[in-house]
Amino acid sequence: MDAALSLMELLETIDDPRAARGKRHPLPALLGLAVVAMLAGQCGYEAIVQYGKERGWAFLQALGFTRRHGLC
Repeated sequence: MDAALSLMELLETIDDPRAARGKRHPLPALLGLAVVAMLAGQCGYEAIVQYGKERGWAFLQALGFTRRHGLC
């Protein structure tokens, strides 16, 4: 593994198994939120989503989210 890759760059290399119809948010953004929230002690889907909501739209955009739908 190349140590020069950031976490987000690494997450962008993961293949997205979802069908096009099921993609509301970019996979790297979702995975990035999950990683950050879990490092902050959050467990479970609802807690991770709530963590993202509490951090605000600017934080979510920094992770790569492009739509507020379902988050804010």
